[in-house]
Amino acid sequence: MLPALAPKRYWPYLIVLLVVLTGLLLGVAPDATNETGIVGEVTALKGETPFSLPGIPRAKVTTDVGGYSTTTDRRGQYKLVVPPGVYQVTFSAPGFADYTQQVMVPASGKAMVSVALFPEPQGPSVAVLKPGGRGGPPKGPIPYNTTVYFDAGDSQNIAREGIRWEIRDEDGQIVNDPYAVPAQPLQLDPSPIPGSSPLDFTFQPPKPGKFTVSLFLKNGFSEAESEAQLVVEAVNVPPEALPKVIAGPEPPMKTPSGKLKQGSGLPTVMAGDKVFLAGWALDQNMPSPELYNPGGREPDIYGKNDDFRQRQFGWTWKLEYVDSNGNKKDVTTALLADEAGQPTQVQYPWFVAKQPGTYLATLWVDDRDPHGNLRSEPGTLKITVLSPDQVVSDATCQTCHQDVQTSGSMSCQACHGPGYLHIEAESAEAKRQTITVSYEAALCGQCHTEYSDWEKSRHADGYAFGRYEIADPLLLSCAKCHYPQGFADAMATAQERGVGFGDVQFKKPLFPNGPLFFDFSKLPEPAGEGIACQVCHDPHQYSSENVTGLRAPQSQLCGSCHEEKWQNVLLEGIAGEMGSAYEYPGEKYNRRSPHNNEDKCILCHMNTDIPTVDQNGVTILGGHTLRMRDAGSDGQLSTADDIMNTAACQKCHPDTTTFDINGRQTEIKALWEELGQLLRERNSGILPDYKPGDKCATCHRGGTLPFDQDSQLVLENAYTNYKLVKNDRSWGVHNYEYIRQLLEDSINAVKALY
Repeated sequence: MLPALAPKRYWPYLIVLLVVLTGLLLGVAPDATNETGIVGEVTALKGETPFSLPGIPRAKVTTDVGGYSTTTDRRGQYKLVVPPGVYQVTFSAPGFADYTQQVMVPASGKAMVSVALFPEPQGPSVAVLKPGGRGGPPKGPIPYNTTVYFDAGDSQNIAREGIRWEIRDEDGQIVNDPYAVPAQPLQLDPSPIPGSSPLDFTFQPPKPGKFTVSLFLKNGFSEAESEAQLVVEAVNVPPEALPKVIAGPEPPMKTPSGKLKQGSGLPTVMAGDKVFLAGWALDQNMPSPELYNPGGREPDIYGKNDDFRQRQFGWTWKLEYVDSNGNKKDVTTALLADEAGQPTQVQYPWFVAKQPGTYLATLWVDDRDPHGNLRSEPGTLKITVLSPDQVVSDATCQTCHQDVQTSGSMSCQACHGPGYLHIEAESAEAKRQTITVSYEAALCGQCHTEYSDWEKSRHADGYAFGRYEIADPLLLSCAKCHYPQGFADAMATAQERGVGFGDVQFKKPLFPNGPLFFDFSKLPEPAGEGIACQVCHDPHQYSSENVTGLRAPQSQLCGSCHEEKWQNVLLEGIAGEMGSAYEYPGEKYNRRSPHNNEDKCILCHMNTDIPTVDQNGVTILGGHTLRMRDAGSDGQLSTADDIMNTAACQKCHPDTTTFDINGRQTEIKALWEELGQLLRERNSGILPDYKPGDKCATCHRGGTLPFDQDSQLVLENAYTNYKLVKNDRSWGVHNYEYIRQLLEDSINAVKALY
């Protein structure tokens, strides 16, 4: 956890992250003009509506350089037009203490900066601390490693610089920040949820036990600190067992077998079908899925760095058959496994559903927690098995669903399961309960060999996000791109409303015609699928004009989620506008790339003109692998036997056998390495790491710890460009001239420091 209030040097970086997240969640749209400047809102500390702070009208916003200034409107919003550069911006209003923040205005677009002002103290501080958060005070002990909220908003005469925290464990020892060198007491972070008051704080108990959280306040009226305390009790809690059916026999693999899937992954099957079970668990004491694999993530050479194995947990399965009279028979011995170990104790067992009726698969999970092993309550999965005489025809489905388009041999029941029970059900609700809607990619893998290609892509990484890792309001924003159902909902909403994909918000009115609030019904399922076939393809949209059922034109599809990602912002030359690059004032950047045409990413990454396959017959380049390079027989990238997807390049460069056309990749990499060395030399030989816990910021415009001595952000600005080129990984292919100028300007700026 990054200290937010001490040391003070972390404040600008936390505020930048909160501004970014606020823009993502509240749908702040970029200004369509070419004006550069600063936009945002000036608010008070507390409001009447959750996550909505009242704006301060007529607040003044002033820069140190140039004397630019403006005032907020009646809602507290402002726009200040200034040239690109680094400014000290002061926010002031009658009755409130001034606040000054360093702001970097990009060469194109606007810097978004919203601040909350503290009332001027009228006497000594009085500390008041109470439980906070959307759910109210905890009803008892909370799971350790989960977030508890504190509200200091009833405190009086608070000075922004006079806030200090002290957390002690049961032994009276001060809890230190695990990332601070040298060690220093942990300071609490303000709530990351957009619209929260700066006096809403969060704490994650690092282990079971009782923690005394003390808030100390002081201001210029008195040297004495006012103190308020709350005690938080944290415990180890059992995991939650979530048994599933998958289209097996195995989950997605880093090295695909090339074989079609043998099961549908649906809970309603025909007699004689194979049913592949999957053990799945959630543990509030391990909020990040990465913790489910002891030893951490193990990326392959292509950067795939997750899998579907939850090695932290222990599994226990029981299988029962229920006859027509409701009698249960233990048939656990029918469980089989393709992985090593007893079939009843593996994550992925399977069985053959021999008889019509009902099977009950029950799962217990052991958390094997270092603070004591706990077992879950049983999780039971119902599998309904139908006999051959209960099969219905596709024509029967069409009597009610005439508007649903399918393709070729695809039928409704191939994806939704046998329709007999659906037809027999009388009420609309009963009919909905008999139909399965699956977003699992492996469902398509029963027929489509492209599934194995997809397994090789980064899209097939095993986890999207953890249910307990990210606060629900933030998870709503992640759901648009990292979960198939969220993407489908957002794309449909964008098309219905005629807005851009990025402008879609999962919000709804608190009451008719009332203010918008987070629509938590759009949260993904606890064990929801990651990025799958149904993100791009809608089986219901097949037509002669849309033969692959794409949810949007292919020129728009990748950019919907990747609009702000490194590759796309470079391809389109908008990295400065998006905040992914620092474009130096006074410089003119050539943003045009010859590779940025109507096919965009598809042009190269899905090119299939090189039909090479691996030892299992799976495509190694292009197509749904999205890969541009294969390691070859030695299994090592960047060696002589690499196979490169140069087919797309050869349309303009007919003789090329490499991406390093005219040595441009070599040139870009050399510039990048030079910039990295300069940055290290000016920062004690190291480059700042990513902020601990900032999973979102790792991909979305970065989010690193600050440089030691960089008051004018010269190093930080150059490092922004360094990270962009590193994470893009094309070494200039996406936009050679633009990337080269970003690196050259960064090198010159860092050299000019000394």
